[in-house]
Amino acid sequence: MAPMGFGNPFVIAAVVTVVAVLAVIWRVLKSRTEGPSGFVLLLKQPAAVSAGQLAQILSEESGSEVAALEGPADPGEERPAGDFVTGTSPHFIAFVAGGMYAFHSFAGRYGDNPERIAKYYPDLRLRKAILENRAWLAMDIHEPKVPAPGSYRFAARVIARLVNENAMAIFYPPQRLLAVVDETTVERLQAEDPIQTLFFSPSAKPPVLGVESDPRLDEAIAEARRRFPEFQAAFQRGSGDKFAVKAKLTAGSVSEHIWILVNRIEGDTIGGRLGNEPVDLDGLHLDSTVEVNAAEISDWVYGSGDKPVGLFTPKVIQQLMEEQQRKR
Repeated sequence: MAPMGFGNPFVIAAVVTVVAVLAVIWRVLKSRTEGPSGFVLLLKQPAAVSAGQLAQILSEESGSEVAALEGPADPGEERPAGDFVTGTSPHFIAFVAGGMYAFHSFAGRYGDNPERIAKYYPDLRLRKAILENRAWLAMDIHEPKVPAPGSYRFAARVIARLVNENAMAIFYPPQRLLAVVDETTVERLQAEDPIQTLFFSPSAKPPVLGVESDPRLDEAIAEARRRFPEFQAAFQRGSGDKFAVKAKLTAGSVSEHIWILVNRIEGDTIGGRLGNEPVDLDGLHLDSTVEVNAAEISDWVYGSGDKPVGLFTPKVIQQLMEEQQRKR
C-alpha cells in the first residue's frame, strides 16, 4: 500500500478534497470533547523550557510585564501582585491579564495509546507525527473556565512563538484536531480565528493518504495513463501552465505516489521537481529533482484558463477514505 498524495501542484483542486477529508474527521471526532482547552506541539526531540523564556514570550504577546518567579508552581498559594509565570520543568503556571495558563514540557510520546489514536487520521504525515514524536509541549487554558475567543488567540500566539524545526504537528485536544506543522503554521496561529484557520483551511501540505488497492482507483489510474498523450501534447505546445504528474517513487523499501512539477519530457522520461514533501523517502524533499518513466504515473494535471485539466484520482481517493472512516 503506497501513499497517495493530493500534493501541491498549484494547490490543484485539492482545496475541495482537503475540506472534504477534514469534514469526515470532524464527523467522527466532534463528540470527543474531553481534555483541556489549549494547544499541544508534538516534537521530534525534548525541548528545554524555562520560566524566564516563557515570561519573555508572555510579556511580548500580552503587552504587559510578566515576571518570572523561581520555585515550583502551586496554584493554591496566595498569588503575588501583577502578572507572572512560575514553576520548574516540566510544569509551569502563568497568570496573565486575568487568565491562568499551564505549560507542560515532557519527554516521551504524547498520549496513552498512539497506535490507536493514529488510526483516526488518514493523513500519513499526521500518523507519523503521532507515532514518532518523542516529546511534547502544551499550553492549557485554565481560567476562564469557559475560554473566550481572546483566550484562544492569546494561547495560539504564544504557541506560535514556540514553533520551530523541532515541531512535527499541533494538536487541539477538545476536538481531537491535528495539523501538520508547515511553513504556514505560525501565520495561521496568529490569525483572528486560529482554530478555524489552522485546522479547517486548506493546508500548504495537503494530505498524503494511505489507500488500499481498489478497482475504482485502478480504473482512474488506467485512464490517466491512457490519456497521458493529451498531457504530453499540451506540454510540448505550451498550451497550459503548471504541469504536474503524480508518480510512484521508491527509496529503499518505501514507495510513495507523489506529485512532480514537470519541467521537461524527453521520450518516456519525465523530469521535474517534487511538488510536496515526501513522508518517508530518504534523501528526497520538497523541490528535489527527480526523473520518472511515463509508465509510472498515476495521475496528471495542468492549468488551462481557470480550470485544471486531469485529476483522475482525487475524487476516488476521497470516496475510499470516507469508506475507511466509516469502518473505524
